[in-house]
Amino acid sequence: MGGAAFALFSDQATSNDNTFSSGNADLVIANDVPPGNPDTYADSVAGVSVTDMVPGQVETKDFWLKNDSSGSFSMDLTVDLDDLQGSDTSVLVDELMVMFTCDTDNNGLGDGTDTSTAEKSVQDWLDDLPVALGSVGANQVASNATTDSDQDELICRMTATLPEDSDNDAAGKDLSFDGLFNGIQVAP
Repeated sequence: MGGAAFALFSDQATSNDNTFSSGNADLVIANDVPPGNPDTYADSVAGVSVTDMVPGQVETKDFWLKNDSSGSFSMDLTVDLDDLQGSDTSVLVDELMVMFTCDTDNNGLGDGTDTSTAEKSVQDWLDDLPVALGSVGANQVASNATTDSDQDELICRMTATLPEDSDNDAAGKDLSFDGLFNGIQVAP
């Protein structure tokens, strides 16, 4: 017998159309509509406009930040001030004190252990690095959301104070600035 030929049966299986798409990070902001509800979320909203401030006056603006990302991840927040403008900012930039607070414990602003920044002059905000402002939970309606217990939106407050010891040098001055909020994905 010379050589034998063998035949073996075989088959294959295929995993077709494997698709991966990346998510995105999307932090949006809304003005507060009393009593404590967010207005329409957008990439930017109009800030507060206060006229005729006097020494000792405190002004607040409540607003909402929301993690509207397509991925199911939390975001660490930072805040900074930018784009200083005004006809004469030389005195107010050092006098006007600004701080931010976010309700990161979901107990309402001022109740519990909110996350707050230090109160700093506008000039110090402009000179310093962005400041941590807590975290916002994963988007609860993301396509791959794994939990609904995360707080995906936060009510926050900007507080601006013209100190009682401000003198006539601060009279008749004006300034404006942008509040910049940055959300950075928390690594899984």
